[in-house]
Amino acid sequence: MGGDRTYLEGKYGDGKLSAGMRWLAAISIGSLAVTGSLIGWWLAHEKRDVKEVLLVGGSRPMQVAPAKRGAPDKPRELRPELVEGSWLSRGERNRLGEGEDWRVTLRQAGGKWTIAFAIQYYSSMKGPEVVRTLNLGPFPVTVENGLMCIGGTRPPLPNKATFLCDGKRLVLPALVRKGGDFQLTWDPGTIFGIHCQQDPETTPAGIAEFPRTGGGDGYYIYEEARRDGGLKTPPKLRLFERDKEKGALVERGQLIFEIPEWPRYVGPQQGGITPMVLPERVYFGVEE
Repeated sequence: MGGDRTYLEGKYGDGKLSAGMRWLAAISIGSLAVTGSLIGWWLAHEKRDVKEVLLVGGSRPMQVAPAKRGAPDKPRELRPELVEGSWLSRGERNRLGEGEDWRVTLRQAGGKWTIAFAIQYYSSMKGPEVVRTLNLGPFPVTVENGLMCIGGTRPPLPNKATFLCDGKRLVLPALVRKGGDFQLTWDPGTIFGIHCQQDPETTPAGIAEFPRTGGGDGYYIYEEARRDGGLKTPPKLRLFERDKEKGALVERGQLIFEIPEWPRYVGPQQGGITPMVLPERVYFGVEE
């Protein structure tokens, strides 16, 4: 306080405020009170949180991304539905710079859909990059029983394929689920399937059919999501084969449900068996 009084005395002589200064101070305090009341009324009226208002320099309120209370928009689920647009999937490159990117374009006109593919092949051989593009289509495309059916194609393109799309991502081909069945189709070509005799979510253990190496009986065990050391692990469908000689169950793979409608397959990690890699390809929407 002593320092404050010395400052006042040096500025105003006796340290006492004049009538004019007291009048200005009263007006300033009144203005702050009115401003505070208005901010309080605005927050209550608009039902916004105090955190949604940023006070810049301790005075002027600035609105920052205001949002009324309520549940946020639910993300769109991955579904076997056609969405108009252009989609790009970038492939990996080897040490020589070789690789390929795939672009898919879906169009709708007059109630009919078409699909076109552009495959870009990259090579460098430690020199200038060379790009060769193979354009295929457009072809007529429909959806039947969750399968993308493409007319007039030939390899490397499929006649039928499982797929999923949410408006931001296109998975083609995709491992999809229908009850206790999990299937990936790229026909002609790769077809991968898992069939559980019961729905794993209602019957957590039972008999299963899936690609096996030893020809033994197949089984599944469904594990619900749980917390492990503070971390939440997603649900899993574990696949086992009974060894014909030893009679023991050997794990042959897992489906991990990080995204419920699009499980991730993980092949066996034991017994010297090379895990199967599913040829799923993920495309992201791009501007044309």
